[in-house]
Amino acid sequence: MKSIALAGALFTVLTLTACGPAATTSTTASTESTTAAEEPLPPGAPCPSGTYATEHATTYSCDNGVTFSVAFETQTSCAVVNAGGQTYRLGSAISGSGARYSDAHTMYWDHQGEATLEGAAGGPYENCKAPAE
Repeated sequence: MKSIALAGALFTVLTLTACGPAATTSTTASTESTTAAEEPLPPGAPCPSGTYATEHATTYSCDNGVTFSVAFETQTSCAVVNAGGQTYRLGSAISGSGARYSDAHTMYWDHQGEATLEGAAGGPYENCKAPAE
C-alpha cells in the first residue's frame, strides 16, 4: 500500500515539475517576442488593428469592367483592398501558388499577374489583370 502511495506522490511531483518550466518559458517567450509592427505576420494570422503605411498599390481591371486596387502594409504584410466602395484588410494565407490574402469573408489571390477577389462588394472580380508595366 505504501508503494502505491509513494508512486502516486512521485507521479504528481514529476507531472508538476514537467508543467512548471514549460509554462514559464512560454510566458517569457511571448513577452520577449517582437511585435507585428516589427516583422511580417505568419500566414493565417489576422491583421492587427491600427493604421500602417502602404506601398506598391496596383489597380486590377476585370473582364466584366469592374476594378479594384490592392496595396500592401509595409510593417504587417497585410493587403489593403479597395473594392466596391469598401476597404478590406486581409492577412496573408497559405497558397499553393501565387499570393493569397484572406480574412473570414474576403479573399484576394494573385498568380502571374492575374487576380481574383471573392466576397467583396461590387463583384464578381474574376480574370482581373494589372496594367502592363
